[in-house]
Amino acid sequence: ARTALYAAGYSLRWDLDVVPYPESSIRIARRYDQARVRELFQIAADACKAVIDKGENGLLENYDQVFRNLATQKYDNETMMVYANVGPNAPDVRTGYTNSIPTAGVTNGNLGKSGAQMFTFPTFYFEFEEGDQRRDVSVCNYGIRLAKDGGDTYEMNAFIAQGVGKYRFNWAAGKGPSDARKNMGWPILRYSDVLLMYAEALNELNNGAPALAVSAVKEVRMRAFRNDADKVGEIPTGHDAFLDYIIQERKLELSNEGMRRTDLVRWGIQYEYLMNEKQKLIQLCKREGRYADVDQYRAYKKDIKPQFSDPTIAVPFISITEKDLDRLEITPEQYEGLHVTNSNSIGNGEIVVDLYEANGQVYLNEAEVPEGVKAKAVEYTILNMFSKHTMIDSKGELSVVDIPGRSDANKDWILGNSGVFYGLKKFYTECAPLDEKTIIDVNPGLKGQQQPGY
Repeated sequence: ARTALYAAGYSLRWDLDVVPYPESSIRIARRYDQARVRELFQIAADACKAVIDKGENGLLENYDQVFRNLATQKYDNETMMVYANVGPNAPDVRTGYTNSIPTAGVTNGNLGKSGAQMFTFPTFYFEFEEGDQRRDVSVCNYGIRLAKDGGDTYEMNAFIAQGVGKYRFNWAAGKGPSDARKNMGWPILRYSDVLLMYAEALNELNNGAPALAVSAVKEVRMRAFRNDADKVGEIPTGHDAFLDYIIQERKLELSNEGMRRTDLVRWGIQYEYLMNEKQKLIQLCKREGRYADVDQYRAYKKDIKPQFSDPTIAVPFISITEKDLDRLEITPEQYEGLHVTNSNSIGNGEIVVDLYEANGQVYLNEAEVPEGVKAKAVEYTILNMFSKHTMIDSKGELSVVDIPGRSDANKDWILGNSGVFYGLKKFYTECAPLDEKTIIDVNPGLKGQQQPGY
């Protein structure tokens, strides 16, 4: 089904009748034979229907359990095909290491560490609707501060470096053969993918979403919202609106499972879509539009002990606004340090304060505790979510504006010539080029067959 959808979709094409290939003929298009396109969508629909009708697969109740099972080599009815990486002689693909939650500090040798090199895009967290259980699984809001004495703690990361949450090494039962080899499986095919492919193929075959297509998507959405139909919302049935719905739903359901780039290519929208994502990032930096009310600060407690088979999905936090800072018992130096976003020499966007807890409520200062209520002072860490304070040395903070009187802004990584998606070019990156020296030059049969734009 997946192969058929790729073959029916858009791809980078050019005139093959003239050698060398003319660059002017490059285009992003489907194949000309519309009958074949329809046949491919039918193949995809039939393949998915065969799996659905057989009834051997289904969705787990808890989204996090899918990935906990991958971390512990437990197989279930949802994950249909797994690339298993078990034992010291397994391929060194580093699942759960380079794509795990970030760590910093000195490992004590028991918990181990990750070498995280992949993070979720800062705007991704806000793509999820409130109550969608996939959000805090897909986007991990913490990293692990390792201590040689075993006093490891969870620390919240700013938006710039929230971790890929699906391959957390602390969800495993143990360390594995080494830090880099975590005995963690990679999901190649999940049942939710089958349901979404089925819905997409039916939409194409019927020029709109029939009841079976809507039902397939709804099954995925119902699990996401723990069977709360009111939160699932209305699913459109017009062809274009339903396809847009599928594009978004695949993003939320299948993030960091290795298919997004090729999905964007087969829909013919890679360049435009990612350029739009960059503009959304700029909006987030400016706190404009849909991001106007995003948390600027979050307060949390460092009271969860990291461990293997850890039940933690997300570190709880309290949203703090700029106005709330005036109610906190903090010094001018703390206030200044909290507002510094990209300079460790005068502050790093984080402070530690006492908040007051009583009867499940948290008060920002002692004077706000109601008379007669006995409150306990509890240490909280307040983090500027737009700062660069993360478990790794990030490229900069979420700022694209100059801050008066301050020179700590670093916006080149977003707006500069080497910024976000700087290498993305339409009619180029929709395919992978062949390397001339190592591939084309050593194989005479490939001469003149390079994509003509390169």
